[in-house]
Amino acid sequence: MTSSGEYTVSETARAAGISRQAYYKWLNRRLSLREQQEREVLEEIKRIEKRH
Repeated sequence: MTSSGEYTVSETARAAGISRQAYYKWLNRRLSLREQQEREVLEEIKRIEKRH
């Protein structure tokens, strides 16, 4: 844990049972078409909710 009370990437990855490399690969991946569409739908839901 860092002095600010946050966990490091290494500690978080270890707790999740993955390597740091796997985490960074996931972090920098391209979203699939389905994931992009799901994000768009979620953003639209948020916009509608905010208006009402």
